[in-house]
Amino acid sequence: MPTKRPSPLTKPGKRLLCLGLEGSANKLGAGIISHSPAPAGSRRATKVMVLSNVRHTYITPPGEGFLPSDTARHHREWVVKVIEEAVKKAGVRMSDLDVIAFTKGASSGVLPCATLTAGPGMGTPLQVGALVARTLSLLHKIPLVGVNHCVGRERYLYLGQGRR
Repeated sequence: MPTKRPSPLTKPGKRLLCLGLEGSANKLGAGIISHSPAPAGSRRATKVMVLSNVRHTYITPPGEGFLPSDTARHHREWVVKVIEEAVKKAGVRMSDLDVIAFTKGASSGVLPCATLTAGPGMGTPLQVGALVARTLSLLHKIPLVGVNHCVGRERYLYLGQGRR
């Protein structure tokens, strides 16, 4: 029987903060999540808290769908305001962040990321999120992680139900 390998992930010794960016369709979102060391004796590795979750939705006239180019234009116009509000509501600074995560679709695969998954979403709006995430990562020297949209939703729902 093969021996179980220890996890390469260690329990954090300090609070870790992540800025998450989502823009795979008509909703643009930015949120800050805190991962703190779990209390002594806890079976969990970390305590997770959503510090902010700011969204802005591109709304079309009734009866019309949203086009990728129009949606991307909306995201470009709102992304800075949404991120600034998320950071302010969380009570942190960009320099406090430990990682930036963004919704990564097939169209954003040209960026060097920690993951190589492709996910659903409209290419043009996804490119806006990927470009902003990459720019913030380089500007503030913060690691960048691409996240599959479906996996991100599943994990968020999982955390929202009190599971860790």
